[in-house]
Amino acid sequence: MHYEAACKLAQARGYPYRPLRDMVAGNPEELAERIISVTGENFTTLAAARAVLGTVPEVMATLTDALDEYFVMTRDRHLKKTPQHLKRWRMPRERAVRNFWRSWPSVTNRENQSRCPSTNLLAMTP
Repeated sequence: MHYEAACKLAQARGYPYRPLRDMVAGNPEELAERIISVTGENFTTLAAARAVLGTVPEVMATLTDALDEYFVMTRDRHLKKTPQHLKRWRMPRERAVRNFWRSWPSVTNRENQSRCPSTNLLAMTP
């Protein structure tokens, strides 16, 4: 299950998504209420239980996702550019990400494993 889907599923069940480690350190009554809401006759699916209990890990965004998000966020700055000029503007940024992958093999493995809506690039440092 993906983190974003878990957040939505927990909210649909009437709870804000909170990681389990935060709930364990916080109010034990809230944790007990959540456990009761997904056990016994209240049990519906394992995915719902994982979402309500906060056991779905939050993964960081990939560099490709962050670059795509950057292109979307800066789209209005490039409205007057021709398709050729826009391609020339995008190319060095795409090349920088591609070269970074080649120079850091461990990041390539993380790229293939993690998908998240978050765009926190600082967490991608090896």
